[in-house]
Amino acid sequence: ISYDYTTTGHWENLASSNGSLPSHRHENAYVQCGDKFYLIGGRGTKSTGIYDPISKTWSTGAPPPIWLHHFQAVELNGLIY
Repeated sequence: ISYDYTTTGHWENLASSNGSLPSHRHENAYVQCGDKFYLIGGRGTKSTGIYDPISKTWSTGAPPPIWLHHFQAVELNGLIY
């Protein structure tokens, strides 16, 4: 999902270039770090979703070592906290 500020002024679904999708989750965090976006947490130990806006694809990273939910991730100096 992306927000188009320039033309439509509303949220719209954007397809990834290869059909990849993030896993469904709730009570999670979504943060930009470098040139990628990270979808972390969401009840259980779901793998980290990594979105590359250049290639418009999702990939899968490692799961967190503990359940993460009801939190907000932030980036500082190239690290996610």
